[in-house]
Amino acid sequence: MVRKRTGELQAANQQLAQERARFEWVVHTAEDGYLILDSQDHILFANARARLYLGLPPDDSYITESFIDLARQMYKLETRDAWEKPLAQLEFQSRYLIRPETPTSQSFWLSVDIMEMSEDEQEKHWVVRLRDVTEQIRDWTNWGTFTEMVNHKLRTPLTVIMSSIQLLYKHGGELSQDEVIETASLADRGVKRLHATIENVLAYTDLQQLAKPDEGFELSKLQDVATEIAANLGIEHIGVACGGILIKSRLGLSRRVLELILWELLENAHKFHPKQAPSVELLVIPAPNGMAELLVRDNGLTLSPAQLQKLWTPYYQAEKFFSGETPGMGLGLARVASLVWSVGGKCSAYNRDDGPGLVIDLHIPLVNETIDK
Repeated sequence: MVRKRTGELQAANQQLAQERARFEWVVHTAEDGYLILDSQDHILFANARARLYLGLPPDDSYITESFIDLARQMYKLETRDAWEKPLAQLEFQSRYLIRPETPTSQSFWLSVDIMEMSEDEQEKHWVVRLRDVTEQIRDWTNWGTFTEMVNHKLRTPLTVIMSSIQLLYKHGGELSQDEVIETASLADRGVKRLHATIENVLAYTDLQQLAKPDEGFELSKLQDVATEIAANLGIEHIGVACGGILIKSRLGLSRRVLELILWELLENAHKFHPKQAPSVELLVIPAPNGMAELLVRDNGLTLSPAQLQKLWTPYYQAEKFFSGETPGMGLGLARVASLVWSVGGKCSAYNRDDGPGLVIDLHIPLVNETIDK
């Protein structure tokens, strides 16, 4: 019986070795990166593309560092809650390795997929695929953002122009000369604003180029930007606080990108408030590692832990979790996350502890220079 059992184990090990050899042959020159890990996260095999992505020598030299340690040396791991779980629980969860944008290079995204390779409880192996999704993330972010910008950026000036022209058309004969001039002047200002807005909207088609750390948004202008967006959305109660040295600092995002982020967050606060009448607070405070913490608090819905976990999932993975029934589970917050992650920032969301409502917590890098007054 013992000999039979030993023979079975030897045959199983031989079959496993043959399967692994075939796998390594297939993926050796694949366009995606492939690794084989043991249950302790040690790398048993890495093809040429995986070695390139992880900064390893191109030959088959022995790798001493674990996969997670190598990944952390070169990338930010998002979403963070997915990476904090044991390897066995990482299957079928969305996770990315992100190299943030710098003054000389754009952000770089790798989608990470993990699958169990064997059912041997004594010697579990895992296959990891690293796929470059940089272009997909950029295209998805830019296109979705462009359509949103067209929707809300053009609406206000068009409304002004249409109402002014309608007034002149229907009641022009009843108006005084001064009233006609004033109405025509209002329409003229609307046309000029529409032209400027169209030029501005077109700039959103390349948001990744606009989120450059060496440009930055002047925090002294946060009050004006947030108040204008809130007014356009019909939010009457909004408070903005940014004091101390931060008022002279710049966030590592352009004005256009910050406008998009604030629009998305404030629109969600308005849309998902039970009475569409939220009170919103924006607070900017210093954070470690050269960052500022932007807190956006509303008094609307409270979300479940499962909903909070899925808020930031970007790209195609977000569609897996979209049921059409859960408030706030669209792709807007995922776009916010992709922009913040691309410059090395962090995103989190949690329920308020002093009543109903949500807190969006963004850590955004600061630009080194300050604004001269």
